[in-house]
Amino acid sequence: MKNKNTLIIVVVLVVVLIGILVFLNSNGQQGNQSQEQEEANLTLEETITKDVLHVETDLETLTVEPKPFTEDQLSIINQINTSEDLINYINSNISITPKVDLLIKQPSVTLSDLEGNKSDVAVLINEIFRQKGMSSSVLLYTYTDGNQKQAEVIVPFRDVDEPRYIFFEDDKVNMKHHGWSYAEMFAAEESRTGRKMTEYCVMDVSTGYMEPIECSPREEEPRKHYFIEEDEVINE
Repeated sequence: MKNKNTLIIVVVLVVVLIGILVFLNSNGQQGNQSQEQEEANLTLEETITKDVLHVETDLETLTVEPKPFTEDQLSIINQINTSEDLINYINSNISITPKVDLLIKQPSVTLSDLEGNKSDVAVLINEIFRQKGMSSSVLLYTYTDGNQKQAEVIVPFRDVDEPRYIFFEDDKVNMKHHGWSYAEMFAAEESRTGRKMTEYCVMDVSTGYMEPIECSPREEEPRKHYFIEEDEVINE
């Protein structure tokens, strides 16, 4: 009788243990499925922000006091008359670090510090173009390096009678003409770097941060032209 009772207890314990394991496994699968579904529901903009740039800050809650250019800084900008002048000024005066970030210095601060990361300098260049009445934008694109996605920024702009873009190379800036479409610009950048672009975002440059306003896979043209086309000049 004692052996029989012992056997019954062992069987009950085994059944209970199996039930616990099944329950835990089921919850784990549901958790994984829930996480996978949550990741699948992210927009491309959110994916790039979280997975590529690792930005956890809610950008919309940031409050930054605007810091306009000083009179001395505007005097410097007034002496920049061509894109070549701008390239030479940046390379001669601004120290550039390689980081790409959505949280940025204001252009006046970068110009005052005489240093900034690629995002800071891209936004400064874009603002100087704006001050000179030229059409430009800041574009962020992603590429895969090994198993990691990385980000880079470039500044497409309309230079007198043709589109060019400014790029970063060896802690300096340079520029090149690329044709009359985004596809040609992407191909030129891929040829220059040897990287295969995966996605790109046209950025909204705000006080204290950049925000993706239109992201697309590499193969897709943007929904808006953003001034590259020969017959349409749009400063968004």
